[in-house]
Parts: sequence; C-alpha cells; structure tokens
Amino acid sequence: MIDILNFSQSDKAYNLLIISILNNIKYRLAIFIFLLATLQCAADSPLTSISFWNISDNPMVQKTGCLNGLKNLNNKTFNFLVNPEIAVFHKIALVNALGWEFDGNSPRNSRVFLNALEMRSLNLLKNHGIDNFYQDYNNENDAKFNRYKGNVIDKQVYNPGYKDIIKTYASLTGSNSNDIYLVYLYLAAMDNYWDVSLIYEELNKVGYEYDSKFNKEVELDTEESFKFVKMLVSSQHSLLEKGISYDVWEQFDSYLLQGSMSNEFINKTLPIAHKYLSSYKEEK
Repeated sequence: MIDILNFSQSDKAYNLLIISILNNIKYRLAIFIFLLATLQCAADSPLTSISFWNISDNPMVQKTGCLNGLKNLNNKTFNFLVNPEIAVFHKIALVNALGWEFDGNSPRNSRVFLNALEMRSLNLLKNHGIDNFYQDYNNENDAKFNRYKGNVIDKQVYNPGYKDIIKTYASLTGSNSNDIYLVYLYLAAMDNYWDVSLIYEELNKVGYEYDSKFNKEVELDTEESFKFVKMLVSSQHSLLEKGISYDVWEQFDSYLLQGSMSNEFINKTLPIAHKYLSSYKEEK
C-alpha cells in the first residue's frame, strides 16, 4: 500500500509539473503570437510606426523614403551615412526612410553597414593613403558594393564589437565616430525591432558620450539626435517588456522633460512622435 501511495503521489507531482510547463508554453506562445501580430503584420510599434524621414529636406532622404518595398543599403546610401559633411539628423532620417522591412533572404542593413566599414578600413590600411579614398568609393557601383553583404547570410543583427570597427574607420578617415555609432545602433534597432534589449542597454551605457555635460566635444546636433533615437528605442523596449501600457508614453514624456531642442528638424518630428505615442497615454 505504501509503495502504491508513493507511486501515486509521484505520478501526481509529475502530472502537475507537465501541466505547469504546458501552461507556461501556452503563455509564451500567446505573447509571441501577440507580438507577431502587432509588430510583424500591423507593424504597430514606436520604431516601425513613427515615420519622420519626410521632415528632412535632403534629396537622398526624400528619394529613399518615397521608394516602395524592401530598401537595402547600397553604395549611395552607405556613403551618405558616413559622410562627415552631412548633419547627423539627415542620417537618422535616412535610416528611418530605409525602414524595418526585410525578406529573410538578404543580410540586414546594420550588418552590411558594419561589414562595409570593416572592409574599407582594411583597404585603406593596405593602400596606406586616403587621397582617392572617397572618390573611389563614391564611384563604386552597387554590384561591387554587394560584396559587403557576404556569401552567407549572417543572422546576427547587433554586433557587440561594433565600436572597435567604427573607431578604426573614424580614425583612418577623420570621421565623427559618435555619429557613426548612432547610425549603426539605429540601423540595428530597426533591423531587430521585435527585440531591442541589447540596443537599449547599449544606448543607456554610452549615453554619457552624447551628453555635453560630460563630453564637451560632442556636437549639439549629435546630442539631440542621440536623445531622439534613444527615446524611440526606449519606447519600443517598454512596449515589448510591458505591453500596451502608460510606460510607453512615459518614455516620450521623460524625453520632453529634458528641455527644448534647438534642432529645427527634431522639433518638427515631435508632433509626429506625440501623435502616435499619445495613444499609450490613455492606458494608465
């Protein structure tokens, strides 16, 4: 009798464990389906729904934003993103114009961007000169640029070693590394909008580098553009972690409390962000 009782209790405990596991799986599956439906199909999220590229008056941004369908990084858009003479707002506007869509058969834009930086740095080191560097790559056709995509699709979106690659490129070309860091992180966030946890952590980690209180060398345009992108990613992170809640709106509200912005373009984006994010304000 004792053996049968012990067996029955053990069997009952096992069944309870299985039920608990199945319930957990069903919960996670429900969350996954919800996120898939809201983010993949409807694309209703801060990163995918707040479109501000049309605020830029740059022809390249306007041309890219008006294109339909999938928008892969090419030679012209890459050169635009690393051009030190172009204000960083127009660069993040171009990233916004490139969008978040992908077909699963091509490397993500953030990965191509980093590969291009790395290979061009190696080429520059090999040739020991920068005299014709920009001219050569400005004339490069898209067929040649496609070599940066690689033969094997790399599923990795965010590369934790990005700073070393960008720092090397910036030091060799005299570019602004902070601007390129920001462009890369925004590209990575758009490429991986359903899980921005790593990008969110990185933006918080490097925030002091974009704060003029700690870094006197940071340009105002870069600082304000960084804060805007950080707000978008923080809002996305809140949606993914806490669902449709007031916390999503709170990220924008906290951003506004930092004070007025001097960048005329960013000021023009605020009503766009407010219109979308205010819907979460009602979820308190």
